[in-house]
Amino acid sequence: MRAVLVKITFYEALFRAHYTETNPITYPIPLPPSVAGIFGAMLGWQRDEVEKKTANLMFGAKLLSWKGTSAEISRIIQFEEGGRPILPPPIMRFELLVEPTFLLAMAGYEEEIEDFSEKLADGFEYLPYGGRNEYFVKDIEVLGCKGVQVASVVESYSPENWIEKVELEKEGWIKVLQVMHVIKNASEWFNFVYKGRLNLSRQVPVVEGIHLYPLNSFFWCSP
Repeated sequence: MRAVLVKITFYEALFRAHYTETNPITYPIPLPPSVAGIFGAMLGWQRDEVEKKTANLMFGAKLLSWKGTSAEISRIIQFEEGGRPILPPPIMRFELLVEPTFLLAMAGYEEEIEDFSEKLADGFEYLPYGGRNEYFVKDIEVLGCKGVQVASVVESYSPENWIEKVELEKEGWIKVLQVMHVIKNASEWFNFVYKGRLNLSRQVPVVEGIHLYPLNSFFWCSP
């Protein structure tokens, strides 16, 4: 199995954490459905093609750098059934990642991944966005392909009950957030690590420190 790697920077990004209907916070690293969406945009996939095209693929990401978080205050206009707006419109605070740079991975059978890598090197069908379409991409670099390994140390995110030890570098941190998924024997709480390592109790598919997951382990949208 091989993975195509893409380094991508957004001016701002918001990957809304599950269970946060009001005052949304962001996952510090995009989950596999968001990673698949970014690759899908660049490759020109249509929404009704995603399930078929990703059947044999795995996705993941890690945070390489960022400039911290900021906040966006928005007034949300909600409409009742029949088209009447709810007044007064509520004001919501959205947490944003400021200039995050991620390493994204899409893994699968070698021939298919090499084909995707060549298509990405030739150009993009659509520019991806950082979780919502008003958060624009700043820079994209296609890094080519690399072999996937099986390892027990990752530098991205994993279920909390799989983690035996956390090692952090200077300025490193851990963020714990709930994730909607259907992974067997995995906690709904995930640890997201920056400048550090998660030592797991099991071996998982990994490339460049990124824990890879099949897309069908997650929901494409909140149920």
